[in-house]
Amino acid sequence: MPKIKINPAVVILGLAVSIFFMACSDKLVNHRRLNASEYQVRHGDVLEIKFDYYPDFDQTVIVGPAGKTLFQDLEELQVKDLTISELRQNLMKKYGKMLASPGLQVKVHEASKFSIYVGGHIKKPGMSSSKETLPLFREFFWPEA
Repeated sequence: MPKIKINPAVVILGLAVSIFFMACSDKLVNHRRLNASEYQVRHGDVLEIKFDYYPDFDQTVIVGPAGKTLFQDLEELQVKDLTISELRQNLMKKYGKMLASPGLQVKVHEASKFSIYVGGHIKKPGMSSSKETLPLFREFFWPEA
């Protein structure tokens, strides 16, 4: 049986990336289905706001690099790291000052991508982007089928 030579740098890099993904997994859209209300907003996300009784206020917004976005008839708001339910409550409170019964729904129309650069003796060094953690990890470390 031939001896397999394992490069310690690859093992350490793999462990470091694994720990990084585990630490960030609560803020990433990963392979398990998140309850929509527990998703945390990130920069680059596209959010859709629909009002129950005020269709003129329906809007689609993009979260900027600083985590802020501008909503119709409101000042710029910090939305990064808020859950969808927290954002919905904040918007209902703000729009409640100008609208009667501001029932609204907030939906993530498109989640931003997560990018990582990995180098070294691995399957595919370089930059990669994904909306999910597992496919991104698999791209660098799983053998090709």
